[in-house]
Amino acid sequence: MNNYCIRFRIAEESAADILMAQLADFPFYSFVESENELEAYISADDWSEELEISIHQLKIPFPLDYEVNFLPYKNWNEVWESNFKPIQINDFCGVRAGFHPKFEGVAYEILIDPKMAFGTGHHATTYMVIELMQSIDFEDKVVFDFGCGTGILGILASQMGARLIDAIDYSLPAFENTIKNAKVNGVNNIHVVHGTIEKIIRGDYDIILANINRKVILEAMDALFIKVKQQGFVILSGILQEDREVVKQAAQRSGFQLEQELQKDDWIALKLKRP
Repeated sequence: MNNYCIRFRIAEESAADILMAQLADFPFYSFVESENELEAYISADDWSEELEISIHQLKIPFPLDYEVNFLPYKNWNEVWESNFKPIQINDFCGVRAGFHPKFEGVAYEILIDPKMAFGTGHHATTYMVIELMQSIDFEDKVVFDFGCGTGILGILASQMGARLIDAIDYSLPAFENTIKNAKVNGVNNIHVVHGTIEKIIRGDYDIILANINRKVILEAMDALFIKVKQQGFVILSGILQEDREVVKQAAQRSGFQLEQELQKDDWIALKLKRP
């Protein structure tokens, strides 16, 4: 599959968060931040002149400066292998690629072949979900990984003792990458689905992990409440600090209780409980 990389030049870190939140409504499947730049990746099938016009019309408080680069699928591995660095979340979890040395002194270690999917632990949103997972007992639990990306959260849930994990992503590369990463990590209890939440018919999850974006979270809030058991937990991330209250209010209206809140950089994560 051929792709495009849209490289946005940004003046400050907060602008990257604002821009990423605005772009969440578009069919980009991955974002990579670096100093003064935000790279957004999209399938060549999804890129169009109409989409570029919509990007020009974004309401953002800074000048929009970007370039569009064609990216053949075969080049993606080289990009990730040259930039992907190991990351460690306290002494709880380490995430690395297969070409990195093993971690010392972590409870769980995950091997990730990022390819074309978002979710390596480097971004604040994924990092915080992993932190919040540490406070939950996953032993023999049924888990829903909503927007699985690389599969990192579902793999960790399995390592923590989950009995079954349903994982879903609308991105085909993410769907394929989750299957591959589960196999690499020796995890065989993740059922991966390509599509949207409507394809998930189960309604008895003990734990739901949703690291997506404000738009999808708000649209799915009632469905998440229905799909999690009483006394079950839902972890939400992919939420900008400025959207904290609107998401918390939506969660309360759906019936959730707020158990814990984390903030890292300009992002927040919420741990909710269904009474």
